[in-house]
Amino acid sequence: MDLEEIRHHVVLYDEHNKRLDSILGSIWSDISRTYAKKLILKGKVELDNKVTLEPKTALSTGQHITISIPDPTPLALSPQPIPLDIIYEDMDVLVVNKPTHMVVHPSAGHQENTLVNALLYHCKGKLSGISGEERPGIVHRLDKNTSGLMVVAKTNEAHLKLSSQFSDRTLSRSYLALAHTLILSQNGCIRNNIGRSPHNRQKMCVVDYGGKPSITHYEVKKLFPSQKVSLIKCKLETGRTHQIRVHMSYSGWPLVGDTTYGKIQSARPIDKLLRKINWPENRQALHAYKLSFQHPITGAALTFKAPLPKDMKNLLKSLDIT
Repeated sequence: MDLEEIRHHVVLYDEHNKRLDSILGSIWSDISRTYAKKLILKGKVELDNKVTLEPKTALSTGQHITISIPDPTPLALSPQPIPLDIIYEDMDVLVVNKPTHMVVHPSAGHQENTLVNALLYHCKGKLSGISGEERPGIVHRLDKNTSGLMVVAKTNEAHLKLSSQFSDRTLSRSYLALAHTLILSQNGCIRNNIGRSPHNRQKMCVVDYGGKPSITHYEVKKLFPSQKVSLIKCKLETGRTHQIRVHMSYSGWPLVGDTTYGKIQSARPIDKLLRKINWPENRQALHAYKLSFQHPITGAALTFKAPLPKDMKNLLKSLDIT
């Protein structure tokens, strides 16, 4: 039987006519509006002892709210003793260096061997539940074939405050990437809206209408003329799905190894080198190497760096001698 924490609140005068999901988030700091909506839709919220399933319900002064918060441990998921490269850990947060080819959370076709499975084992199930049962502790994601740093929330309070840092853009993420073509501008900023591709729902694309504002700053670190490849540093100001990969491809600089957003050509100068060093299949040359944020509980400024993984080091070394 699931364990649940029961909380109560009587609607105050200045809360009259406010939305139920909005008020739950303002009453309890560890509950976001999104999480509140999920709890309401799951029948975990009562008004005057009657279950309500409508997040938009307007409240009346004096109403009695009862909320049941389930144990965040996703009992259906299997903790697995998968080695993790833990960069930092305390009672509230954990920073991990995710390897390439590891899926972040379970989904159709990936129920095991994910980062979540490994985290459940390492943290003994003590992870935040705000992102739902399938994504305990997950505040943000990296693509399966992108390596690098991620911050994980172990408590709901930490999760909510980290999410706020993502929203107000005070959390900083920087990446190193290898892109096709020689990028002659030393630095720049790409500003385009990104939305779901109308032709392939599994892909994102730059859109003229709709989508979400997306901003990527880039800096060229080194050029490799013989292979027509550029080493670039990218800093995200926003965090959209596949943002760097989409922005680079849209600009005419698709990432090396990106079979989803890379424009198909008959041959590229670097193709022979990639085969020679056995570059991993479907591995885009993208690594989240730097992560900075304020500790969600103590407020301390934290910065972490992760060295390039072996495959990207090997590729850079090979480029240097060609």
